Amino acid sequence: MNNLNGSEKQIAWATDIRKEFIEKTQADMKSADKNDVLDMKAMLKVADNITEAADWINARRNVKIMFFDRADFWEARREIKAAEKPAEKEDSGRKPSIREMLRAKIAEKNGDGASAQTDEEPRIVYDLSDWDFLSKPAEDRPTYLRFTADDKDSGSHAEIITNRHGEGRWLRDSTTGDYIQISGTSQYRLPRTKNALECQLAFRLRR
Repeated sequence: MNNLNGSEKQIAWATDIRKEFIEKTQADMKSADKNDVLDMKAMLKVADNITEAADWINARRNVKIMFFDRADFWEARREIKAAEKPAEKEDSGRKPSIREMLRAKIAEKNGDGASAQTDEEPRIVYDLSDWDFLSKPAEDRPTYLRFTADDKDSGSHAEIITNRHGEGRWLRDSTTGDYIQISGTSQYRLPRTKNALECQLAFRLRR
């Protein structure tokens, strides 16, 4: 690892924070889901680029958030995803999550099936399946709704996580599973249509 810059006390403190973060991230990767593992790999790859002790100290309560504002993190994430893409296989032995079971129940009730495949697959793949929960009473929805977009050419990823009312935005900490609010309920509102939501996600892919 690269040496850190700062006072002697700062360097000693930051070195411990960095070491603990790396060890915990490596351990958490063994049980994390695919998208979270991708984030963790990118973080470990660029952690050596963060050489200011103050950066580690200021982010010590939630180190992961520090990476989301770094261009080298997103670049590393795209590179890792592109390199692993040919080797991806469906894990048939994985148990469905509670979210997936809820989606299946809604689809069964509404008579909805899987989307038909087109002859030409789109470059950007959207997952807006949580939109179906908006037709349910608020108390029957998951606490958070998650919408994603993936650009298959560039490997970039975008997501919007909001609460069950479609108000505010959150990030999910892949190391703890906790949700961290990044926009207040008066600062972000989910669009009224799927098309508008796709436009928001597509814009975030280009950032």
